[in-house]
Amino acid sequence: MATKNKLKMSNKMFRVLHGIGIFLLVLVIAIASAMGNLMDGFLNSYVSRGTTTAVNPSEKAGWDASYYDVQYASADEAKEGAYAVALEGHGETRRGAV
Repeated sequence: MATKNKLKMSNKMFRVLHGIGIFLLVLVIAIASAMGNLMDGFLNSYVSRGTTTAVNPSEKAGWDASYYDVQYASADEAKEGAYAVALEGHGETRRGAV
């Protein structure tokens, strides 16, 4: 009966392999965490446990929630107004007003 020589791993090789495994595990966890934070809205809408309900308290019923007056009738008029304001502000900046 032949005796088998048992191969032993060196301590250095064990630490290298163990370090690579831990690095990969930490990398996967970090990527999963980042993706979870980026897709927070999607996850809350489709995967979360609870339901989303909007509650309007009765004491706030009389509040005026229309913060901005409607100045333009169409999107094209609003775009032209935005361009006019941008050019107006750009002109002031060129004259040295900060």
